Amino acid sequence: RIFQGILLFFLLAADFFIFYRIRLIRPARYTHALETA
Repeated sequence: RIFQGILLFFLLAADFFIFYRIRLIRPARYTHALETA
């Protein structure tokens, strides 16, 4: 179960990293989407 926890942590870290990278690439569009939401 420890291995599953580590795997889940890496999946969440990768998802957060991809979202952060997209936000850095197109900041205006995503900040506008977050403000309207």
